[in-house]
Amino acid sequence: MTSNKIGASNAALPAVVDSKSWRSLTVPERIALIDTIFLYHPEISKPLQRLEHMFHAGPGMGVLMYGPSKVGIGSLIRRFAHEHPPQTRKPIALQPVIISTPTSKLSAAGLAESISCDAGWPPFFGSSSKIPEIQIDTLLRKSDTRMLFLLRASLLANGRTAIAPECVPFIMNILERAAVSFILAGRENLPELVMKCPDLSDAFFEDMPIAPLAMDDDWLALIAELANELPFEETELTKGDMPERLHNATEGKTPDLMRLAKTASMVAYYEERSDVLRVDHFKKAFPYIRRPKRFDNPFDTSVNASAFHVRKNQTEQRTKREANRDALRIANRESPRAWLGDLM
Repeated sequence: MTSNKIGASNAALPAVVDSKSWRSLTVPERIALIDTIFLYHPEISKPLQRLEHMFHAGPGMGVLMYGPSKVGIGSLIRRFAHEHPPQTRKPIALQPVIISTPTSKLSAAGLAESISCDAGWPPFFGSSSKIPEIQIDTLLRKSDTRMLFLLRASLLANGRTAIAPECVPFIMNILERAAVSFILAGRENLPELVMKCPDLSDAFFEDMPIAPLAMDDDWLALIAELANELPFEETELTKGDMPERLHNATEGKTPDLMRLAKTASMVAYYEERSDVLRVDHFKKAFPYIRRPKRFDNPFDTSVNASAFHVRKNQTEQRTKREANRDALRIANRESPRAWLGDLM
């Protein structure tokens, strides 16, 4: 993979920030500033670019985004939506991108209610067979929505091995009416759940798997960028084997990385009144994101970083679930889903 540097290339020295506006902020404001940091990494930028292409290509596409828990799909989608914000307009606001999450109500009326609430539209009432679908389709068109994201889409299975049949007609109606591109985003078992549903198996032509980031030069650049963005005079994020320790602690997942950085920052500011973010602060912060009795602390400097066992290496190990998914794809090789995916 070609390295796309996004931060300082020197990973051996602490990052020193020369000029930052955060110096005039209070400590709570500095902590809040961390939530605004978004790290651009090649493996994060690629799906953003693909989503941007779909946005401009026109509506009507069915897409599956999936990956392991806490891999950052939600934050990636919200970042994309941030680039296409709603705009005030009468009688209905312009909403290029809508993000929704299903509830336990998986009927057409329940899904319509979830989407309408998340979009800020009036709630739906009743459970007539076609009314919710028509109402949602009409509102999507009136608001000029181009992309509709359904986060945590694995919940659509409701504990079953396939998408719950009561929500399939609503999903099919959205896809067939083609007012928007419809993206289901969920855990890594999402393609398996969809392919086990005959009506949906060929309805989602595009796959967008999101994997944890590897420990490579791009990870070093990402950590350097984070070190530069954090509101500290100096950090030890890029010092020695600290990037590897951060990878061990987060398994290459950026949401955990940001949560860990924020927690360590709170330790530094509130417990030690320090303007320097050190390894010891991460050591104290780690138990807040992992159960200390289950895992060793990867920030224990008495142990070399390479001695820690990386608990899940998705780039080298094939899980049983992945093997089953491959078998399903082989069985569907002749479907439009297979050949269209090769053309994208």
